[in-house]
Amino acid sequence: MIALRTSSTLLLVALIGLFCVVPVAFACSPGYIDTFDGSGCQPASGGAVNTGPSAGSVNTGPSAGTVKTGPSAGTGGTLQNPLKFNSLPALMDAILQAVVQLGAILLVFMLVWCGFLFVVAQGNPEKLSAARSALIWTLIGGLILLGAEAISKVVEATVTTLTP
Repeated sequence: MIALRTSSTLLLVALIGLFCVVPVAFACSPGYIDTFDGSGCQPASGGAVNTGPSAGSVNTGPSAGTVKTGPSAGTGGTLQNPLKFNSLPALMDAILQAVVQLGAILLVFMLVWCGFLFVVAQGNPEKLSAARSALIWTLIGGLILLGAEAISKVVEATVTTLTP
């Protein structure tokens, strides 16, 4: 029974680790920027894009999410923010949403696995006990998954009230 719980836990951790990867936007070609509105890479507006230390042009577009780089202030290229999130709480919320969506899929697979364990038990009391335990832990995980957003909101509210 302990071996089954350990292997199920390891399987769960491995699947979550494998599928909980937040996609990162790839950089556009020089002279283009990604506006993160679903239209992909667009020509840069508001001035020429500096592609090297000798280009000599200055980024005159919006500076939100960009970092000026180069040999001196005002020259050089810009480093675009590859994420569409400008704050840590927004990024954490997006990661939570991805984990909840993938966890819901995993929850369905685990419920099917528990059903399989009950069928394979064929009345064997030890195997039935292991299948029942797996079902209980799966349901507990499902409840935590359903309450994950509420838990995050409580933690966020607590942190907000504690910060000056």
